[in-house]
Amino acid sequence: MLIIRQEQIEVFKRDESNRFKARLRAHVCDIFPLQTALVETAALDEFIDQTIRESRRHGFETEATVQSFVDHAILLGSDFCRNPLYSTLVEPLFDAEIENLIQRHDLLYERAWSYLDATRGPDGANVLRAVARFKAWLAIPRKPRPAFLPELLQDLSLIYPEKQAIHPPAELTLFCDEAAKRARSDGFSEPLGQMTYVIIAFLIGLGFFHDPLVLGAVRDGLAELEKEENASRRTERLTSLAETYLNRVIAAVRSSTTTGSELL
Repeated sequence: MLIIRQEQIEVFKRDESNRFKARLRAHVCDIFPLQTALVETAALDEFIDQTIRESRRHGFETEATVQSFVDHAILLGSDFCRNPLYSTLVEPLFDAEIENLIQRHDLLYERAWSYLDATRGPDGANVLRAVARFKAWLAIPRKPRPAFLPELLQDLSLIYPEKQAIHPPAELTLFCDEAAKRARSDGFSEPLGQMTYVIIAFLIGLGFFHDPLVLGAVRDGLAELEKEENASRRTERLTSLAETYLNRVIAAVRSSTTTGSELL
């Protein structure tokens, strides 16, 4: 009689997990070549591990549902499920009346692409203009007041009007409040740092500051930000990293046949 020990079972599970991650890595590199080209394999693997854990926390554990969850984390940004901007968008994902989990993801996919087509514009033209406006915003010296929400909402409408116009004011306010709270938690205590953080989150995703696909693209300057304790210099480091990341994104778009619609 063949007896399989627990240690062997664990080895089998680990091997299957590694094979699944390898398939998922290949899939992501194939579908999202520009995003993955900006980072090294280690950062991509960290993103995959992180997103698999998040997917399973939400009850999605099959290969198909995990793969779909990873795809949407790239399309909508890290931590998209908790982004107040997407509260309506992700409703199908958690609709208990839809028993088929694949169907939930299919409905999310349809909604996501309808949203992205509307916000990004033809060939991502709106995205590229938003990046240019944000870089111009960063170049202007400013000293916002502690109660900066009205100013911030106005700036969002100037930087990325197509995206701002889709969301009702209450939703935008919830997003700004959540992103500002995260900014403070991540060590940005002054208003300018928090405003900068919120706008970056608006452009590339609420969880950008802990997203390996973003951090991996600016790895060379990340260590300086992590060890910086001075509030003003910390904001300057964040601004520098944001510019570096966006410049690399634009350079990747211009050097390939891929359009800006596939980024941010």
